[in-house]
Amino acid sequence: GSLRVLTSPALPGTISVDGIARNDWGLWTDLPVGAHQVCFGQVQGYDAPACEQVSVSAGSLATVTGTYSPNAGAPGPTGLGYLRVTTSPALPSQIGVDGVARDSWGLNWLKLAPGSYTLRFSHVEGYDEPEPQTVIVVAGQTTTVEGQFTQLGFMRLSTLPAVPGTISIDGFPRDDWGAWTDVATGVHEACWGPVSGLTAPQCRTLMVTPGGTAAFVGSYS
Repeated sequence: GSLRVLTSPALPGTISVDGIARNDWGLWTDLPVGAHQVCFGQVQGYDAPACEQVSVSAGSLATVTGTYSPNAGAPGPTGLGYLRVTTSPALPSQIGVDGVARDSWGLNWLKLAPGSYTLRFSHVEGYDEPEPQTVIVVAGQTTTVEGQFTQLGFMRLSTLPAVPGTISIDGFPRDDWGAWTDVATGVHEACWGPVSGLTAPQCRTLMVTPGGTAAFVGSYS
């Protein structure tokens, strides 16, 4: 299911779910179904709202709004650094920090203790995600990371007549009967495997463009 958390008024409070800091200002990401505890971090000049229990259901969106109360004497957090992560192009990749999913699309100046963290981006269909990387968070400073996603293309390959020939792309078997998958842009070789009693078609070279679909029907005789 999905969980959306807002701050009211809009404030840079750190949103924690199940004891783990996920994002500042708010979040909107998918989570396992079941009960979760949502807590709100300190903001200077405001009292944070109490933690809330929320139930996430499969395929549904649960929304929680944390309402902060003005308090001129309330302290803000200290000794922390900021991690800002964006996706380019903007994509609903789930951002993981040290193996824990934090938020989707990006991180809005998430406050973290100083130190080294491993940053990962989840796969988005039609794109190659960036490799995992190590980032350093320094107290009082902002570490900025832009995750560059590379758009893929698609290959759609089928058999005529419909037979259980193994279809390979660039020498790797992908599926029988047919294949429809995303691949890197550029030139690829498609081949059709043997089927008893039939002659397999010749391999074909196909060009795949970003966001495009290269399609070919392999005719058995």
